[in-house]
This record gives sequence, structure tokens and C-alpha cells, in this order.
Amino acid sequence: MVASASIDYTATILALQNVERNSTAAMITTLLAEEKPQGDVWNTKVSTAIAKGGIAISADGTSHNAQWPSIGWQILAYVIITLAEVLVSVTCLEFSYTQAPPKLKSFVMSLYLLSVSAGNVLVALVNRYTVDAAGNSTLEGEAYYWFFTYLGLGAAVVFLVVSKFYKGKEHIQSAEG
Repeated sequence: MVASASIDYTATILALQNVERNSTAAMITTLLAEEKPQGDVWNTKVSTAIAKGGIAISADGTSHNAQWPSIGWQILAYVIITLAEVLVSVTCLEFSYTQAPPKLKSFVMSLYLLSVSAGNVLVALVNRYTVDAAGNSTLEGEAYYWFFTYLGLGAAVVFLVVSKFYKGKEHIQSAEG
């Protein structure tokens, strides 16, 4: 699905439809219909859609007729989450590098990594503050995963709005420094 720093969107959509995850495939299809695939911002939109689909799959696998989920659900979720992580990380780091002025490249790329650690802190805070007096989590079972799925979807919506107004300016560093 990924070849030479580009995404084969048709193959991605077909693969997601084959595993009956049509909501993620529909998100990508809608993005394809709205605008021409180009640039880092657009690739990040698709990567985000894939990531949210992977999180939803890991949550969805536990709620079928109160049966134990198949290991296939976890394998599928981890494959999709890993694919999304690779696509998002590479795209975001490239975007950070090309958009930062030459003297601020390291600082701007460190801000991207700071956002990753902020996400880890957010999860720790949610875990800490979603417990009752007895120490039991108030977000049990799939509700825990759906909480983060909805939180991620909210962030994706904010990202889509901001990306409509963003005017990029590339700062490519020369070989001389």
C-alpha cells in the first residue's frame, strides 16, 4: 500500500473494505472525492483516518455476542495501527522538517516529539482521573477505547479545519548547511 513515499489509496480502500471496515474506507473515499491527493497535509489526513479505524477495530472486537474475541481481531488492529503509526510519524516529521526555517529545524522537530509525549501524559491523566473511590475505572471495557477513538476523531476534525487555512512555506536546507 505504501511505495516510494506515496500511498496507494485504491489498494488501501480495497483492503479496508475487504475486512469490512467500510467507515475508514468511506473516510478515505470522501477525502479523495473532495480534493486531489497531494502534499503532506493530505497524506496526514489519510493516515489519521487509518489510525482511527485501527483503534475502532481493537475496541469493536470485544463486543460480539459476549464471546471472547478472536486473536485475529488483535492482529488486524495491530497491523492497522502499526501502518498508521508509520504513515503518521514519517509524514509529520517530514512536514516539520520542510516547514521549519533552517535555524529552527531541530527545535520544530523536537516539538513534534513533545506532542507524542503529551499524548502519553494525556493517557496517564485519563487513567488517573477516571477511577471511582474504590479504585475501579469508570471507563471499563470498550468504553475506554471508544473514549480515545472519539478524542482522536475530535482532534482529526480540528486538524481538518486548521489544514483548510494553513498556507505552507517550504524551507529546504541546502547541502552547505
